[in-house]
Amino acid sequence: KMEQLPNELLLHIFHYYVDLRSLFVCSRVCKRWNACLRSDDLKIWKTCFDELKPGFRYSPLIKTLSSYKAKCAAYLCAWSQTDHSKNIYIKDDCLTLHRNPIARSTDGVRSRNGFKR
Repeated sequence: KMEQLPNELLLHIFHYYVDLRSLFVCSRVCKRWNACLRSDDLKIWKTCFDELKPGFRYSPLIKTLSSYKAKCAAYLCAWSQTDHSKNIYIKDDCLTLHRNPIARSTDGVRSRNGFKR
């Protein structure tokens, strides 16, 4: 049974077999999994952060965040590199966008992760 797994083994499974987006989903599965992933100082968050795009990792905006978990959460909520109009381009940090000034155009961009009320 999953309840009998030690927390160390559970964290090992999360670390090696679960991607970044799924880690945040796993933290909402149950209270125990949330407690395992709650700490901002876990090695799992640093590993996930180190695998992100270099432009994002070295952004001055990201350096202001104190924990690796917060930085990973910011990445999931950053602008989507693929879901935007042709007059907008997303810079390498994934947080800044540039709109080419085109008259009478309506442009839009979405984040990587949607939000629900």
